[in-house]
Amino acid sequence: MKTKTLGDIIKDKRKEKGLYQHELAEIVGVSRFCIISLEKNKRRPSLHLSRKLASALDINIKELTKWKQKITQFIDF
Repeated sequence: MKTKTLGDIIKDKRKEKGLYQHELAEIVGVSRFCIISLEKNKRRPSLHLSRKLASALDINIKELTKWKQKITQFIDF
């Protein structure tokens, strides 16, 4: 079974809420292209945007920020 990516979570939750990409973008104050990039895992949201996405998608921010934690475990700062 494929592990869900951050983009998968955003896309799945957006669809569960019945929102189009442009509608979610308007709610959180970004462009539709930004939402597309997030859903395709070409971009990671800032903490500020993660909060807005969590609120708009009615999910706990931990569902979004846990991906940052997993990613940073593999990056040597």
